[in-house]
Order: sequence, then C-alpha cells, then structure tokens
Amino acid sequence: MPEENSQSVKILKKQARRLANLTGCKLNQAQRTIAIDFYNYKSWDLLKRAADSGSLTEESKQLIELSNPVEVAITIQSNWDRWNITISAIEYLKSFDTQTVVSTLLNIPENDLKKIIDNL
Repeated sequence: MPEENSQSVKILKKQARRLANLTGCKLNQAQRTIAIDFYNYKSWDLLKRAADSGSLTEESKQLIELSNPVEVAITIQSNWDRWNITISAIEYLKSFDTQTVVSTLLNIPENDLKKIIDNL
C-alpha cells in the first residue's frame, strides 16, 4: 500500500506536526521522538512501515486510531509512567508537561486526558 493511502501514516504525520508546532522543534526531531519515545519503535521509518503494512502493535493501533475509548484509556494508563520518564529526559520537551505533550500528540483535550490519568 502506498504511504499516501495509509490512514495510520497520515495520522502519525499529523501527530509529528502537532508536536513540532507545540515545541518549535524540527519535524524530523518530532518524528523520531514519536517513533522512539512514544510508540517504542527504533525509528520513524520502522514505525511508518509498520503502519503501512498493518503490523503495528495493538497499543500503537489504539493510540493512532482512537476508535475504542476504553482501550485507549487503558493504553494511556499503561504507558503513562514510561512517558513521564522519557518526556522529562528529552531536552526540547523538558519545559512541557507530559499531559500537554500527550494531549497534543493524540489530539485529545487536556481535561479528557486528565480524567484518564486521574483514574490510574
């Protein structure tokens, strides 16, 4: 499937643009951060290939598709501690709250994300 036809890749690109716009970092830096630190892939290219081929992990699918609110909430909750650690360790993200970064990436209102986090 050509990359342009993959809805998941389109969403990943939007996530990268949102992160770059939020932080002022370069797009390729946002792409690396999303792939490595958010989705646990070794590179942006590997994440895109997995999205194109339909071989994303279940957690990644949940965070990209956002189609099942209960599963999305469970996925966010299960990754929250890891995201807190990784986001605080990334130099260009240090001045941003984890909640703001995740809310921006997933395009979920911060108050909705807070409700999910508060149920941890």
